[in-house]
Amino acid sequence: MIAVRQNEIPLKIQVQPLDGTGGIWFGDIDIDLVAFRVTCNGGEVRMAIRYYRLLCFLAQHPDKIVSRPEIIANTWPPEVDILPHTVDVHMNRLRNILRSAGSRVHIKTVRFQGYKLVCGPI
Repeated sequence: MIAVRQNEIPLKIQVQPLDGTGGIWFGDIDIDLVAFRVTCNGGEVRMAIRYYRLLCFLAQHPDKIVSRPEIIANTWPPEVDILPHTVDVHMNRLRNILRSAGSRVHIKTVRFQGYKLVCGPI
């Protein structure tokens, strides 16, 4: 479980839940936006708040390429100066978290464009 206070979630992540219950579902990943919890195939996936924010943002744009500047603008506070390479490092760590959880959801790098959350074989 992710132990975070609600005010730590950036305001720019405004998810429109698919069924009005406060969750996002993508492949075998369930994101509970009320409890700030991520599960994969029913098992809890532990991750730091930074990765939770990244996963929420990507899950809001399934199968869409999101650029590094979009990711930075929507998941980091505006007063923090983030280099594009920082996004690459965090995406690799999030990939490892998803892989360790046994998820079929993975993050695809689209060269010179950004990242895309996809479900299926790598």
